[in-house]
Amino acid sequence: MHQLHYKRPLKTEINMNGDLVRDEFLIIVSHELRTPTAAILGWVELLGGTALDDERFAHGIEIIKRNAQLQAQLIEHLIDFSRISTDDFKLDAERITILPTLKAAIATMMPLALAKDIEITGQLDPLSGPIFGDTFRLQQVFTNLISNAIKFTPSSGHIRVLLTDDGKSIEVKVSDTGRGISAECLPNIFNRFRQVTDPSATEPGGLGLGLNISRRLVERHGGRINAFSNGKGQGATFTVQLPRAN
Repeated sequence: MHQLHYKRPLKTEINMNGDLVRDEFLIIVSHELRTPTAAILGWVELLGGTALDDERFAHGIEIIKRNAQLQAQLIEHLIDFSRISTDDFKLDAERITILPTLKAAIATMMPLALAKDIEITGQLDPLSGPIFGDTFRLQQVFTNLISNAIKFTPSSGHIRVLLTDDGKSIEVKVSDTGRGISAECLPNIFNRFRQVTDPSATEPGGLGLGLNISRRLVERHGGRINAFSNGKGQGATFTVQLPRAN
């Protein structure tokens, strides 16, 4: 196994716009961590001080578990962003094929999709060639893209995952029938601390780091990632292209 070692200088945002983005991000972090914490503390107090029937008790445990997992994911995104943004980030890269990695990402997210009655179908080229990459980090990218598709796709929706090989690059597409991305948001979709806001959304919005981390990881592999949508209510497609190994 080889390590791809990157060094680059840190960039300090000292202008007014940079300070504004930072302040907005701190507000988002506070909100996103406070919401699951409040749910956990509320249910812990309820479970500890009230006699509940088995169904209600199990419901409370499930809420605590779900919010604890959300906290863990938020913290993991912060840690990843910090690591990737520093001047010392390593990829444990080796010659691999994408297919097992992509299948693992789909399997990881399948329970979440089933819980929302969302169908995930795949058209995966079994003969797709090798790339030079970090299996763990690429699975992280694909899991994040599928997770976003599930999050922004309503119940009974559909997500399609496509894997192709044109002889020069390996391409992975994740398409959904979700709420889509407006023309105003699309150019900034991979920027850090940016979120696709939806006033009607009832689920947490996240830190706005997942797609930025995915872009950075793909670029560190020598690839590129882009997003396409015809607008609100028209779904979205995210495409990852990675150079094929010789």
